[in-house]
Amino acid sequence: MSQTTQRRTISGNSIASLVAVLISMSALAVSILDTTTQRSESRAAVWPHISIGGRYDSEGFRLAMINNGVGPARVRWSSFKLDGEEINDLDQAILDTVGPEMAFSYDVYLSGTMTRGVLASGDDFRFFYVPWEDRTRALVAAWNGRVSIEVCYCSVYDDCWIARLQGGDPEPVRECSRTDEV
Repeated sequence: MSQTTQRRTISGNSIASLVAVLISMSALAVSILDTTTQRSESRAAVWPHISIGGRYDSEGFRLAMINNGVGPARVRWSSFKLDGEEINDLDQAILDTVGPEMAFSYDVYLSGTMTRGVLASGDDFRFFYVPWEDRTRALVAAWNGRVSIEVCYCSVYDDCWIARLQGGDPEPVRECSRTDEV
């Protein structure tokens, strides 16, 4: 019996083709990595970071948010609550918490809401401000642990977060629908 052995030889053209395919695949991988890196750098270059907090100084007390990020924060909604209920009448909320003898009225305090808008990098927004006096201490003590503020905001790339009063870092969310509110 004779056995026929087939030998395959690899030609120079086949080797060159294989090397060309490997180089092309490597170039594609580098290109994908570079694009991903550029996209991450672009997002970081316009990343907003809102912090919310209370601040006491010689002038008064304020509840405010500040954009500590490098890009604009597109605010989609905000809420200002006392005991879990949205504050619709600030005069009444103050009266209910400190009583008539220590209450402030709208001619003493400043307040605002931001339901939609843009907060530039480094800018702040006051939800509430009252000058420093004896009854300010009573209000601050009465509101301690009872007031909550939440703000949902997005970057120019539609990456979104919810920031909370004394809540640490903002929490990433898919979008700023009111169902994101906790």
